[in-house]
Amino acid sequence: MKETIKNITNAFANNLKRRAIGIDIRKDRFCAVEMIAIGDSYRTEKVFCTPIRRKDDDLTQLLNEMFKTHHFSRWASISIAVDSEKVYYRRCSEQLDGKAFPIDNSELLCVQLESISNDDSLKIATSDSAIAEKVNILKQAGQRPTTVTAPLLGIFRAAAYHQSDIEKGKSALAYITAQTVHIAILNNGKILSVRKIPLFEKTNQINSILSILLTETQAAWEKPSAATLDEDKKIYIINEGLNDENLRQEINEKYPESFDIIDLNEKWPHNQNNGQLVLAKALAFSVLKNECPEADWLTLFNNRCAQSLDIRKELKIIVSLAAAIAIVSFVAIFMNMTKLQRQNDQLDGQIAETFNQALPDERMVRPLHQLDHHLQGLRTTAKSLNLNYGDSSDFMELFYSIIKTIPPQSEIRIRDLIFDQNSLSVQAQAQTFKSIQDWQQLLGENILQAKIKTSDINRQDSTGLISFTLSIKISRVDSYASINP
Repeated sequence: MKETIKNITNAFANNLKRRAIGIDIRKDRFCAVEMIAIGDSYRTEKVFCTPIRRKDDDLTQLLNEMFKTHHFSRWASISIAVDSEKVYYRRCSEQLDGKAFPIDNSELLCVQLESISNDDSLKIATSDSAIAEKVNILKQAGQRPTTVTAPLLGIFRAAAYHQSDIEKGKSALAYITAQTVHIAILNNGKILSVRKIPLFEKTNQINSILSILLTETQAAWEKPSAATLDEDKKIYIINEGLNDENLRQEINEKYPESFDIIDLNEKWPHNQNNGQLVLAKALAFSVLKNECPEADWLTLFNNRCAQSLDIRKELKIIVSLAAAIAIVSFVAIFMNMTKLQRQNDQLDGQIAETFNQALPDERMVRPLHQLDHHLQGLRTTAKSLNLNYGDSSDFMELFYSIIKTIPPQSEIRIRDLIFDQNSLSVQAQAQTFKSIQDWQQLLGENILQAKIKTSDINRQDSTGLISFTLSIKISRVDSYASINP
């Protein structure tokens, strides 16, 4: 039982691998063909062809219609062709001035076909943007192409499959559309060179086109004067833009030995066949046949995109690291600023506390400036004391000793200090008369050789405080040395 399920699964997988879709998107139409390979034979399974009337027609909608309405397989391989006007051909042996292709080197995608020798090999080029255009169309419909190739290469693979003589000797392959004739010069199944000839109203006649094909082919084989091709040479035509019956009639009447028509619709029939499906069938077949993989631009395009993505990834990493560093730096700066602000607030508090202790009755506006101003006053006073008492530090220590004698609970405040050579006069305020008496007594007990007198005692009605003047008359400035500890 397990073996049977395995065989069915393998058969189903092989069937999926053998399905392919060729998509031909042009300015005026959208064509798709799904082919299936059964053994060594190929069959047209489904077709879908619709005109594109406006530039803003939604190609994604057409692709979804192809899968949903016409039941194309979403698991099949997909081949899509670049617009023929965006494809350029050059032989390696050609000597060219300047650039080999009219494409900027940063966008150039170039493949080289296998040939008999390197000098005879053919280079085929297109641009990144031309490939990206087709890839993005499929991407929007949730699909990815298996190959992206030149229209002529798909035609060449289909023609070589149906006409084995193309791989023998010298010949030419002509792919005729409504606007252009592609002429590929062949040698033993290898493409030597390609010419693209635009068709205008005057040349869009069957006889004119066949004459052009003969002339160009003869020139390629360096026999421009020959009326017909040699017997060993032939031009194979895959027609898309001309009337088949008229073309066959013209060839049979005038050039029966020079031309041979390969009808892909006849080789791979379908009940909805039309000439516009030729390229789509050739593209689907080329994927199933898996020929000339070196002529596929998709690998080059994906490699270039991968390099671009790697650069973008590195840039994203760099930007992310830079952003992380910036965030960490910002957080560190913010934390430092917060710390400095906290320290500044603490310093402001200490300054305010010092100011209130030093100048309790003064309004704090600019504390450092105000403290500095009072310090300057004290320095001036110190200088004058130095003149009168010989050493200002002695007097300041005496004054400090007087202040120390103030009883702790008396709430006596010194308002002013007046001094001369022999006396000190202290103007102060107290809550009670007893506080004044206690202080006067302490001064008499602790400062020797001094006469202490209290005067100008007066109670203020507004505050209830007692104002008074304490006069200390000393015989020597250094009497503070006798202060009791």
